[in-house]
Amino acid sequence: MRLKKQENLYRTHVKEVQLSAEPKSWQPYDTASQTYKPIVYNIQGSLKTGLPGKYKIGIWLPDPANKYDNRYDIKLAPGKTVQHWWSPEGRYAVNILGISNF
Repeated sequence: MRLKKQENLYRTHVKEVQLSAEPKSWQPYDTASQTYKPIVYNIQGSLKTGLPGKYKIGIWLPDPANKYDNRYDIKLAPGKTVQHWWSPEGRYAVNILGISNF
């Protein structure tokens, strides 16, 4: 997961946090049932950013073989609930899912 705080157009703080979630096991629906109802995944956690303010919260899904090359990161479909953020140096392509205040 990534926390991104943009103080101005030129300064951005990124913090990596390891989660226990396993995205490889995520499915769009319960494969055991035949209802095809979408599954909703909730990821919870807490952390201290050390920098108070408003942060964009996102999930970074890197390719393990090319971890810090954003060309290979998994990007969720953009829409009302997902936006993308690319780091200027090309390390991260983050799926932004929301905003939180710390």
